[in-house]
Amino acid sequence: MSGQRSCFSSFKGDRRPIRLADGMIVYSESIGTVRFLSSHGFSIIIHDILYVPSLSISLFSPNKFAREHRRVYREVLEYPKRSWVNRHTGAVEFSATIRPNNLAYLDWEVDQQMESACVSLEEMHARLNHMPYQALWQLVRNGSVGGIPDDITDMQQDDSFCEDCTNGKLTRAPHSKSAVRAQEPLTRVYTDVHGPVQMHSRRGNCYWVTFIDDHSRFPAVYFIRRKSRGSSTT
Repeated sequence: MSGQRSCFSSFKGDRRPIRLADGMIVYSESIGTVRFLSSHGFSIIIHDILYVPSLSISLFSPNKFAREHRRVYREVLEYPKRSWVNRHTGAVEFSATIRPNNLAYLDWEVDQQMESACVSLEEMHARLNHMPYQALWQLVRNGSVGGIPDDITDMQQDDSFCEDCTNGKLTRAPHSKSAVRAQEPLTRVYTDVHGPVQMHSRRGNCYWVTFIDDHSRFPAVYFIRRKSRGSSTT
């Protein structure tokens, strides 16, 4: 149980009485999941933690944790360290230090998480570059990617529709009509400015302007020093 709200990544209402060592009874407000960063660099997730605002410290039951996670972790005691080793990788993922008062304190700090813990599936789809919905569901269920919110709404809908994805997959029919040329010279002229280039001409020109007559397709090129100046010869 813990009274530190910031270490919870998600929780739900759960009020129950708790008798402390001095006989005082306090009440929990909710139960949820705690995510913390161990001193060994691992992000540890523990479920079913009571949130008790009146507690000044967090309490951890190593015996309960060992019983529930015996297939994943094994405990190693090398005074003053009590460590939990992953059975599959052999890595020490987190530990507790036994202090002179004979109490063991976890070596941890709050793992900062996203403030937005609940988003829609459509929003996650857009944030992750329009990833297929089935792949999104798989990422969230498996916890494969760090930073994915623990609670995404509308996870069960199978008929999710994205207008942008649909438009991106549509094909366009080719133009059926040919382009219409201008009927007379200089009725329509296409122009563009190019440059600058690193190598200047003898007169210091580094830009050039093109003009193409739409009727005759006759091109003309003029060189200029700056975009704001008129044309000049080379």
